[in-house]
Amino acid sequence: MNKEDIKLLLASFVIAVVLWFQVQPMFEPGREREFIIPLRVEGKSEELAIFPSTDNITIVASGALIDLDKLDTTKVEAFLNAENAKPGQFNLPVLLRAPADLNLEFRPRTTTIRVTCERVLRQNGRIEVLTTGTPRNDLVLGETIATPSEVEVFGPESYIKQVSK
Repeated sequence: MNKEDIKLLLASFVIAVVLWFQVQPMFEPGREREFIIPLRVEGKSEELAIFPSTDNITIVASGALIDLDKLDTTKVEAFLNAENAKPGQFNLPVLLRAPADLNLEFRPRTTTIRVTCERVLRQNGRIEVLTTGTPRNDLVLGETIATPSEVEVFGPESYIKQVSK
């Protein structure tokens, strides 16, 4: 082996070590990335209105950097299961749904969400037209009629109580 071959061997070894250090972290597990996704409510009764304290939630994904770079966050879902919900305030656990073919682990930053649950009420009421002010002198105000004269209002109990006329 001559001096030139030894220099090439040494240079090749240095380049290989530098490349290895650059590529290795991509496959090393234990990396984390946070992202925000919408929070949905599933399984609620039609007779109940549920108001979570937030509409979005922060999710932490952990795994290899190469897998985190390929992650499509639109395929990860966060939801609250409200099958057994009753009127009142209580905490529900945040549940996650993600594709099984991902080599990543997911966890919510916040594990429970405070929700308010109310009964949905239906109420019929007559529409009353209220006028204020006076028309200009060259105009005459005729009879005011509401069509339809009755409506059905439905929604959360606290909202229905705010409807007066």
